[in-house]
Amino acid sequence: MVDKKSDNEFEDDATVLRDDATVMRGDTESSLGTFSASTGHDPSWRSGTTVGDAEAPRVLKQRFVLEDRLGSGGMGTVFKAKDLRKVEARDAQPYVAIKVLNNDFRKHPEAFIALEREASKSQTLRHPNVVSIFDFDKDEDVPYITMELLEGIELSHMLRQNGGEIERDQGWQIISDMVQGLAHAHDQGVVHADLKPSNIFVSDDGSAKILDFGIARAMRSNQPGEQTRFDPARLAALTPAYASREMLNGDSPEPRDDLYALGVVIYMVLAGHHPYGRLPANEAVQEGLKAERPRGITQRQWATLRKCLAFNRQERPDSASAVFDGLFGKPAWQSFSIAASVAILAVAGIVAATYEPPDVAEVRAEVKQQTLVEAQIDRIDTLLNTPLFDGYWEDELLSEVDRLRHLDFMNDDNGRVIKSVSDIFIQYVENVDDLSAVAAVYSRAKTFGGLEEVELAFHDRLVDELRLLAKEPLNLFWTERAQQRLDMAKSYFPDSPGLQVVRVELADHVNKSVNELVSAGDTKLAANAWELFGTELADEKVRVATEKIVVTAVQKDSAAEERRREQRERKRLISSLDQHLNVSCLRIDVPGLATELRSMQRQYPEHKRALHKQTQKRLDECGARLELLDEERSAEFERVVQTELAFVVGRAERLDPCLKGDTCTDALSEKGSSGEAGPKLVVVDGEGERFAITQHEISWRDFALYCESSNECEATSSSSLPVAGIELGAIERYADWLSERTGQLYRLPTLDEWFAIAIDQPDPNRNCRVEVGGVRRGDSALEVENGNPNSLGLVHVLGNVGEIVVGDDGYTVVGGGFRDPIEECVALNAKALEKPDAQTGFRLVREVS
Repeated sequence: MVDKKSDNEFEDDATVLRDDATVMRGDTESSLGTFSASTGHDPSWRSGTTVGDAEAPRVLKQRFVLEDRLGSGGMGTVFKAKDLRKVEARDAQPYVAIKVLNNDFRKHPEAFIALEREASKSQTLRHPNVVSIFDFDKDEDVPYITMELLEGIELSHMLRQNGGEIERDQGWQIISDMVQGLAHAHDQGVVHADLKPSNIFVSDDGSAKILDFGIARAMRSNQPGEQTRFDPARLAALTPAYASREMLNGDSPEPRDDLYALGVVIYMVLAGHHPYGRLPANEAVQEGLKAERPRGITQRQWATLRKCLAFNRQERPDSASAVFDGLFGKPAWQSFSIAASVAILAVAGIVAATYEPPDVAEVRAEVKQQTLVEAQIDRIDTLLNTPLFDGYWEDELLSEVDRLRHLDFMNDDNGRVIKSVSDIFIQYVENVDDLSAVAAVYSRAKTFGGLEEVELAFHDRLVDELRLLAKEPLNLFWTERAQQRLDMAKSYFPDSPGLQVVRVELADHVNKSVNELVSAGDTKLAANAWELFGTELADEKVRVATEKIVVTAVQKDSAAEERRREQRERKRLISSLDQHLNVSCLRIDVPGLATELRSMQRQYPEHKRALHKQTQKRLDECGARLELLDEERSAEFERVVQTELAFVVGRAERLDPCLKGDTCTDALSEKGSSGEAGPKLVVVDGEGERFAITQHEISWRDFALYCESSNECEATSSSSLPVAGIELGAIERYADWLSERTGQLYRLPTLDEWFAIAIDQPDPNRNCRVEVGGVRRGDSALEVENGNPNSLGLVHVLGNVGEIVVGDDGYTVVGGGFRDPIEECVALNAKALEKPDAQTGFRLVREVS
């Protein structure tokens, strides 16, 4: 059978193995094996009887010594075996291949009969392109077949090795051998019924043989004298990716089912992939899939291959021999050309005998030219009779039409051909539903030239399509179709008066529909339709009034959606906080609750009040309950709450120092060194509420207190340069540390808060790159306190280092850095944060109680 030679050619490929697996039709729970060959010796079976999917003794019939396991197929496992009789006879080639029935398949009540039929039918198929079967026998309960041992590679592995690419000449040789082998089998009355790449073997000399007629069905009746009336089709084994739709539906296999599988394999050899993405035929037809024409094949070859790939049995070729003729036979026009050449010579002979030499030459040239024109027209008519309207067909048609034009003979014929080409394109433009496909074909048709009627047909088709839209109610599909047709109109006919008139009609239709859509709550559809056609409305007053309706509805919807989003967000946050609060009072993890609450407030400052209210309510409940039960526990609970959640409960002894004036500073807790304080703050009245923000960018001196306390970082306590280039996680940990030490909530500013300190607040000391009169500024960062404050009392808002804030779409860097040109150091300069660098620093907001 097969002798595998490459060490790498059978590496695992789960996709290929699964798609190439033979399965029992109607039994989806089990598979009868996939091909999994080993290239070297497989010793796993030598000491026992289990051999992959088969069981076999070491020696069969005291004659065949099983030496190598070559692979497993749908019915059995194949071994390379030494024939001891040939060894005894000193035969130079003592090896054969032996197929042993698989365990799962062998348990089938009719499996033994199936294997016997495989051998007997295959023995009748003596052909160079079909594997030779020698004999069928049993050793006790182990049935087996002996067959010729081949050297080479299965087509499935050849395709995998080459990434689907097979050298063109070799590919056509394989296709020729496959078709001839299958034609011989069909002539002998045998259907293969499981043709696939793993059942095609390519020998070292490049020839191909068909393997495994194991599930073949005899088209003829059983031979007289056979007592067992067994039909292998009852086993119903097939491979879904290659089986015809009829076989997948349970019909009995016929030769034309083999031709479907043959077409799939041929397509894979030519194109390098399955024509339908390895979908079974019944699924491919439901998806409406169509195979694309492989490159490098003629129109005649593609027409033949496309028939093989037809989903309906009746549309496939009548026989494998017909497939061979379609792929390898000569086209009719070539035969015509030969006959025409003979006719030219005959006419030339007659002319030579009748006229003088000059006249003979003239007549000979005229006859030759006429014959060439007729042959060229015949080739064009052949293409027009089988229109495919794909790139290959159109390229071929254009090439043939150009050849006819270059003959420059019989203008009437040229005109007739161009008229025929024009007519067939017009039929396509007028009758195909898919307008995108029509537009693509029209674009290619323009390359032929002289097809003005096709252009007119496409223009009229677009006008008609748009006029139909002006009579249909508006919906989502309406706007999609309108957008598609408008894009086509602008692309192909930008100056068409007819299309301009239709656009006005559509605008009137949309204008009349807007109020109805807005009243029905379909604002998005109204806005989309108005955006497409609103500007086309002729009456300016009507246009302005309708646009106001649309804009107002969009704003209301947007505001309502924002409210719904906030409500969903608040509900989610409260639910998350409930997980910390809704436990017994003594089990509330107050430090963990404080950490979670700070994180929520930092990310969602707009929900701070709701979160504080929810927390305060639960803390008050627990305080009152514990005070009744146990005064000592109540006092301890109150102490922990005052320590960890002072920013929520707001007791008098921890009054917010920032309530007293325009500037403030929070003292660090007793855990730090004596006299330590947080960064200096400036109180700002924003649009939403008051907040305090650090007067300067956070310096390394500020940051050093955190590093010393946490032991998580190192910083120079004497440096007043701004902290720059550190990760977001370190910034957030520093803010949490300040929050814990001060009992207040520190976080990065929001974009709106930063705008409140930057917009309309001129910065008198922007440290950005500028050069005036030979003096340059902006070479490096300045110390955070080195500069004049703006009107709010803040230093270096618009320069020195860019500052990180929390925007709507994530973290943003605002302002400018010392290396940025002075014109970029403005309030509205903002960019998404990528990786913090030497120009990226920060300041913090502290919430005011």
